[in-house]
Amino acid sequence: LQDLIDSGFVKVVTLNVIKRQGKQSGIIRNANKIIKGEMIDSCEDTKDAYVIFRQTPQAIQKTILQSIDRILTFDGYTFEDIQVLCPQRNGLLGTYMLNYLIQQKFNPNDDGIKVLNQKFQITLDPSKGVETIELYFKKGDKVIHIKNNYDKVWFIKDNIDGYKEDESIVGITNGECGIIEDILEYKDNQGEMVKRIIVRYDDRYVFYDDDFEELDHAYALTIHKSQGSQWKAVIMPIAKQNYLMLDNNLFYTGYTRAEQFHCTIGQREAIAYAIKTYKSRDRYTNLDKR
Repeated sequence: LQDLIDSGFVKVVTLNVIKRQGKQSGIIRNANKIIKGEMIDSCEDTKDAYVIFRQTPQAIQKTILQSIDRILTFDGYTFEDIQVLCPQRNGLLGTYMLNYLIQQKFNPNDDGIKVLNQKFQITLDPSKGVETIELYFKKGDKVIHIKNNYDKVWFIKDNIDGYKEDESIVGITNGECGIIEDILEYKDNQGEMVKRIIVRYDDRYVFYDDDFEELDHAYALTIHKSQGSQWKAVIMPIAKQNYLMLDNNLFYTGYTRAEQFHCTIGQREAIAYAIKTYKSRDRYTNLDKR
């Protein structure tokens, strides 16, 4: 695409009017710094963009949980408005671990029906070695649909008749985020006990029966997964353990997903490295020569 843009042979339209954030936004101010390769700062005047320096993964984890707690006190903010974005899936600051930690703090109830999402391995204490953690779907969890399914049926909820099929819409696409409304357990036609996860997407509902693999937890997502999306508030952990993934383009993408509030939490040197590294910009296509 860059080769085509640079060639002058195709018509190019440049989008240069910012729609996601307000004109005086500190998020825009820091985004412009990222483009220039400059270090970002907390914007105390606009109170919508903050950088919190923490040195250890454990301290970053703790500050993420505290930040979510704080944002939930903002007027009009719900869990659906807050998104943690991570460079990677694995590690103490990856999506697997952060989804588990956020669930443990904000949706700890284990009394209801649960469905296993995944098992992952992590080293929490070097003296204990690698541990296996199980992450379950529970009622109230924030989830994301991760596979295009053009056959999915949608439902609306009626206080009298319960769930009724909505024939005006069919199918669901990769990237839709919702909240688990309920998890049911019942006997199927063969008399076997089965489970159903009901997810609310805005004001409609989708049922999951034998296709739980199309769901994943969404308290924390990868920055790659966030492209094209936006949330009122974004929290982004950045540490040296993400070294292989850190670069300016990834950092900018994650930073600009925020509409009204952004908080970067991590090691100063890792944040500076991400901003000043341009490893993903080299493309050896030979298309420019052709």
